[in-house]
Amino acid sequence: METIKILREKAGLSQAQLAEAVGVDRSAVAKWEGAGTFPRADKIPSICSTLNCTPNELFNVRPRIASCSETA
Repeated sequence: METIKILREKAGLSQAQLAEAVGVDRSAVAKWEGAGTFPRADKIPSICSTLNCTPNELFNVRPRIASCSETA
């Protein structure tokens, strides 16, 4: 998940610092950032708190805006 790396770097944290804050090994953070694996659901709140983001921002989800044809 490239987003975790971007948010981590923006927060000025190393992988080890994020890992410590979230309660995982640094290798877990490296896997999230590089291998396309996702954090466990129970880690999402602490990751978001540490990186000062919402779950939607963490997973790069943008709100869907209905088109005119969908609202008519």
